[in-house]
Amino acid sequence: MRPLALTVVFAAALFVGCNQPAPGRLIACGDVEPSAAFEAGRQTLTMYGFDVQEADVSAGSITAVRAVDMPGERIIGKSPARQVAHMTVARSNGNTMLSLEVAIQRQGAAVRTALAATDSYSSVPNYTSAEMESLPAEQMESWQRTGRDHKLETDIIQDIRKRLQ
Repeated sequence: MRPLALTVVFAAALFVGCNQPAPGRLIACGDVEPSAAFEAGRQTLTMYGFDVQEADVSAGSITAVRAVDMPGERIIGKSPARQVAHMTVARSNGNTMLSLEVAIQRQGAAVRTALAATDSYSSVPNYTSAEMESLPAEQMESWQRTGRDHKLETDIIQDIRKRLQ
């Protein structure tokens, strides 16, 4: 009996991550109008210091950016950093659904060089040193995603919920 139970538990653990939603936090706002959830999201992002770059009410999409001061890191050193919040509001089965993701991005050639090896699934880098050095300056200085701010996502979602009550 024990081996069967262990097999079932192991199989369940394997399949837990198979049907995950899109990145970010997803909440059901209930019977709230999508336009009200959209406006609550816009106001909350502004309250947190984000500058709304793009807001499309018909698509239910907001993209907002704020500069942040991040400490230097061991490999990539100190470079400009920002947080990019992307929120979407949609209606599904009579419910208004709100999704939010806050990505952390860093800028600079050192960031691009340090993260180049993580762009592939094998140990073979996508770019050789010569290719990296021959990239145009604007491509070398582009913003690179380095992670997400899960705590900030949770805080913003909680404040949006409060506004909608």
